[in-house]
Amino acid sequence: MVSIFLFTPLCADPTEEKLKDKSKAIELNNEGIGLLRKNEVLDARSKFENATKLDTESPEYPNNVGFTYLLLNDEEKAEIYFSKALEIEPDFFRANYNLGVLYQKKANVKRAIEYYKKSVEKNPNFPEARYNLALMYVRSGEKKLAIESFEKFIEIASPEMKQPVIDAKQRISELRK
Repeated sequence: MVSIFLFTPLCADPTEEKLKDKSKAIELNNEGIGLLRKNEVLDARSKFENATKLDTESPEYPNNVGFTYLLLNDEEKAEIYFSKALEIEPDFFRANYNLGVLYQKKANVKRAIEYYKKSVEKNPNFPEARYNLALMYVRSGEKKLAIESFEKFIEIASPEMKQPVIDAKQRISELRK
């Protein structure tokens, strides 16, 4: 008598695989951030794109891909990726901020204000967004809102932001004239 043993490969638990992918995505994202610090933008983008493929639920990764395009002045692709991040999580303050930067760069003050406002609504203590929002209010002639935004920026700015705080105080003084 012959016994036949059939071995079937064990199927990995989908939850476990998903966790591994998310963990790898975090690792790739961190590597990408390190590469950005070295100004290796294209290599960083590759890491962020791979992270995006592994974890389609995080808005951070497409946002970071968009940021690399923004750094290299490809505004069209940057906007696509920032929008993808917002499709995943509409309240993701960093993608809203980056769209504000993008529209500020394009001199579209109205749209820049729209996205900076969304960013500060979602993260009221994000000083860069407050400062840029104030600048856009200045450009749009909304002095009162500009002053309020500069004052809030000064209130929440970190000690490393000494020069922008000095600038904000000077701008407030000029706006009050």
